[in-house]
Amino acid sequence: MKIIFTLTVFVVFSLLASPAQSSSVTNNPDKGEKNKNITVGSNRASGDMLVRFTAEKAGTVSIEVLNESGKVVLQQTNKITISINAIPLKQATSLNEGRYTVRLTSNNETFTTQFLIWK
Repeated sequence: MKIIFTLTVFVVFSLLASPAQSSSVTNNPDKGEKNKNITVGSNRASGDMLVRFTAEKAGTVSIEVLNESGKVVLQQTNKITISINAIPLKQATSLNEGRYTVRLTSNNETFTTQFLIWK
């Protein structure tokens, strides 16, 4: 019984400390599309939300955040390097609760992932 109580407290704390969680991955490799690991999460120290992914080429990335109805609610362009990139999503903390889709476009390739926000 004590273990269940400790686990419950941990889960509640975890929900309060992380307002965003991503479901990850991307496109459909069964249809010949590349698979790329993209995650969206919050930086607990600053409260900012970050998109993390690995780029095979340096250049720029266009990031769009779409709400559940498909409307673009955030849009930004960033420079990226060859390696792991962690890009802050500007103004993402002002988004309402719900499920969102992140669409990354770089080097003529588009990848998507989804995340949830709860407050």
